[in-house]
Amino acid sequence: MMENGKLKAGKSYPMEDGMGIIELMVSMAIGLVLIAALGSIFLTNSRTSRLQEDQSRLQETSLAALDALAYHLRLAGFVDLSNDTSRIVALVNPANIPWLKKQDTPHTKDMLNVFFGQNPPYVGIKALLGCDGPFNTAASGALPVTCSNTPGPDSISVAYQVQPTVVGGTAVRATITPLDTLSYNPATGQGVDCAGQDVNGPSANPQGPLAVNFFYIDTANNRLMCVGNGDPSKARSVAEGVEYMRLRYGITPATLGQGPMDSFVGQYVAAADVPDWSRVLSVRVCLQIASPSANVANELTSYVDCDGATHSQTDGKIRKTFNATITLRNNVLTNPDALP
Repeated sequence: MMENGKLKAGKSYPMEDGMGIIELMVSMAIGLVLIAALGSIFLTNSRTSRLQEDQSRLQETSLAALDALAYHLRLAGFVDLSNDTSRIVALVNPANIPWLKKQDTPHTKDMLNVFFGQNPPYVGIKALLGCDGPFNTAASGALPVTCSNTPGPDSISVAYQVQPTVVGGTAVRATITPLDTLSYNPATGQGVDCAGQDVNGPSANPQGPLAVNFFYIDTANNRLMCVGNGDPSKARSVAEGVEYMRLRYGITPATLGQGPMDSFVGQYVAAADVPDWSRVLSVRVCLQIASPSANVANELTSYVDCDGATHSQTDGKIRKTFNATITLRNNVLTNPDALP
């Protein structure tokens, strides 16, 4: 008891209640466990979020890459017939039915080859040409296409007409500015290659009405690339993260002249096994795409490539393969069951 602000001698006084060392340690231990649990949940959620984000990006990349390839492959072999009476006459000429039916000897003609491939600068031009592996010079834009015959991602060249047809020395142009910015410059109406370069401009090689586009994989930077004859020095990236491309070609049966069978894919083969490119009716595309981020695929230890082989992940990235089969419209429609 205190008297006049002083403790009175001889008296015992009770201590106030407080936390002992044991209680403090127990509380700290419980706190650490909770922090560790919350940290584990946070890391798991963060990793799951990154994993889902990268999986979404893989999907988006595959859509962009396959859409671009499909667009140009579907145009392969297109020839402007509507404004050129001489070409219309050639199409209905009975003497030309054999090559329309792929029955010429040898049956190596498509419409692009017939109307453009006989004269410079397009001698030997084909609607479609592929390589098992890279081109000799991927960004050369030169004709004819040559293959390096070395291992690596496959490559493909696609050609079609984009510039207006010339009739009697006068260019026949559309009266409405094209909205298609992949094949035409919307401001000028001029035909362009896959990189947006004017195929009839001063930098074009070869220069003329055709777009000749080369698609290949930049293995140093993992990109699907395209370069065209509008300016062979200006390759552009189509999609990032593409590590590999495998192409297989659907060809008509060896025995032709059997009506609808001429529009039937008998088998899919590698480029080296295509007997002639006018018999290709479709292209099967496989792309291997890697995520941009590492260390997000701890639980994804392996992947299957475009050849069906299984590989182990070594860098923490996600890898997936995406497939599409694309019909060559301008080749299928020249087969006999599509003719009147």
